[in-house]
This record gives sequence, structure tokens and C-alpha cells, in this order.
Amino acid sequence: MGTRSFNLIVILFWLATMSWLVAAKVLPPLRVGEPPNYVSIIEQSQEQAPVCWSIHLQDRKVGWAAIRIIHRADGITDLYSRVYLGELPWDEMAPGWLGAVLKPVFDDLGALDFDKCSRLVIDPLGRPVAFELRVRMGNLPDAIKVLGQIEGSTLALSVQSGELTHKMACYLPTGAVMTDELSPQVLLPGLRVGQSWTVPLYSPFRAPGNPLEVLQAIVEREDKIMWDGHSENSRVVVYRGDSGSGLTGNETRGRIWVRDDGLVLRQEVAILNSRVQFVRLNDDRAKNIWQALGDEWNSRLPPATARRLLRELDDDTP
Repeated sequence: MGTRSFNLIVILFWLATMSWLVAAKVLPPLRVGEPPNYVSIIEQSQEQAPVCWSIHLQDRKVGWAAIRIIHRADGITDLYSRVYLGELPWDEMAPGWLGAVLKPVFDDLGALDFDKCSRLVIDPLGRPVAFELRVRMGNLPDAIKVLGQIEGSTLALSVQSGELTHKMACYLPTGAVMTDELSPQVLLPGLRVGQSWTVPLYSPFRAPGNPLEVLQAIVEREDKIMWDGHSENSRVVVYRGDSGSGLTGNETRGRIWVRDDGLVLRQEVAILNSRVQFVRLNDDRAKNIWQALGDEWNSRLPPATARRLLRELDDDTP
């Protein structure tokens, strides 16, 4: 009798455990759907022109950004990003390590402009395999250079800043949508309130020995925003520090407003001590930027051209 009672208790305990597992781990993805991944993003971007953004700090335009997705014949996809920030007080905003590297330039020029170009390579199965980034600040053409190779769940990075060079290996969550801090998302299709996923984030403003952190993204709510003169339905994705990454703090690191069809209309990120907002441009206003970039998005852009594109944005109505 005692053995039968013990077996019954074990079975009840097993059923309770499995019920929790199904309720906590299996049912939520079924209810809200799978989180965004490179396969769905690439499929939806097949016919899309380059996407451009105006960048705002408080109430003024301070730069522009452009994203281009290129589908190669061999099934490889290249995600190019170009970001320009003009005439910001970087000596006040930059962290100590970067301020020390650029101090001679700060002393001579005061305010600096910033031009970042990056490329992320995606294989035919939708897996990121390589990453490269280059930053010009003021008259330093290669203030920061980064090369990354991804094998499985390991990201091997080589980061060069001035005379400092760091090589490291970082854990990369499987299936994660990787980005850098200054590359706005273009598409996040199929979002549902309650979805969550991890986001490995590279920042050119973190110390070279620790440039990558893992954030937790969650679709928190639905909202209406004004974009291009119209009220649009959107879902709000909030980024916070990932509790499983070993990092402390749960402050909001960024927000993204995503239209019902998956287009990202607005993005807000915390950069150094400021909050910067990216606002998507309509196709007519975006054309000047991506045409000026031409076909070689990783080539150097003359500073005068970058400044001209920013002035043209200032002349436009919001």
C-alpha cells in the first residue's frame, strides 16, 4: 500500500512539473508566435529599397542613417548600415577610454562629426557569419575598427581603437538578431504583445575589452504614433538588460515602434549619456541619402557630402 501511495505521489509531482513546463515554456510561444529572425526579415525585404532615417537629439536633427539589404545570387545576404552624426560635443559624451584616445582631436576641434559604416553577413540558412564595422571621428579615419567571425554560438572579435587592439571571444545566443547600437532595425515582422527574445548588441562606445552585451527585448504594448503626417498603429518593443547575461541593472535601454506590417517607424536608443531617436524617412526624402552613398556602402564618404545631407534634412519639414 505504501509503495502504491509513493508511486501516486511521484506521478502527481511529475504531472504538476510538466504542467508548469508546458504553461511557462511551451504555450507562450504558441500563443504569441515565434520572435523575429533573419529568415523572416530577409524574406520580407526582397523588394525593398534602402531605408533611411533622420536622427534627433532632444528637439533638433543631428544626423542621418541608412540601411541597405543586398541579396546575393549565392544565397548570402549583406546588411549594410551607414550612420552620420554631426557636430556633437563628443568630448563630453564619450566614455573615458575613447575620450583619452581622441583628446588631441578634441583639443583642436571641440565638436566632432561621426561616420560609421558596418556590414553583417547572413548565410543562406539565416545565420550571421561575419561582422565588420569602421568609424571615422573628426579627422581620424579609423578611430574604431572591428572585425568579427561567428561560428556556432561564438563570436570572435578583433577591436582596434587608436593604438589599442583587443581580441576576444563572446557568447552569441542561437537564433538571436544581432545589431550594433547605432544601426536602427528595418523590419520586425509578425510581432505579438508578449513576445520576447535576446538581442546581442555591439556598441562602438563601450570599452574595447567589453564591446558586446546581451539585451532582452519584449513586445510590451500596442500604441499609436504619428509618422509621415499619419496616425499609425504600432507595437512597442522595449529593450532592457538581460538578467541571464550576468549584467546588472534593468533600466530601459531602448524602444522601437513597429507598424502592423512589420516596418520599424521609430527607434529610441540610449547612447552614452543621451537618448537619441531615429525616425524613418518616407521614400522621397530617403532617396537623396542612398543615392549619395552610391553602390559601395563601405567606401569612405567625403565629410562635406555627409554634412550636406544633414543640412538638406534640416531644410525639410518634419
